[in-house]
Amino acid sequence: RIAQDYELWTRVIAEHQGANLPERLVSYRHLTTSLSKSGRSVAFAEAAKVSQREARRVFGRNLTGNEASLVASFREGLDAGDREAFWRFYDDLLSNRNARADDLPRTVAMHHLKAAGALSSKALRPAVAEILTALRTDFGATLRWLATRFLTA
Repeated sequence: RIAQDYELWTRVIAEHQGANLPERLVSYRHLTTSLSKSGRSVAFAEAAKVSQREARRVFGRNLTGNEASLVASFREGLDAGDREAFWRFYDDLLSNRNARADDLPRTVAMHHLKAAGALSSKALRPAVAEILTALRTDFGATLRWLATRFLTA
């Protein structure tokens, strides 16, 4: 009911090729009256259900309670206290997966940039560390992403 976009896109990507574009194509407002804010606990429960289903589909396993909490922390804006545990879990998931080698570095770099954005207002040092990790992971994709955010007129 609330996490329908997340539900929809996970089902679409399961059947068709998708991409996370570096350019922002849509802007939206966060309102305190929106369902995702006023029904926050329901939204989190729905998103957790979708994440659990996707973990089974993509990685062939159920998430433990702690793993589900780490995924939720990343999805909602990674907290500095969860950062190291999340990346250990993430690396473990990827090491047991036959991912498309051509897209994996870019995807991992984008995840580090997402974490950097979430951390930037709370903890600058970990945010910078995430950007540096993204650069080491896929220099070109990270530079292009940073350029679309900071070098546009």
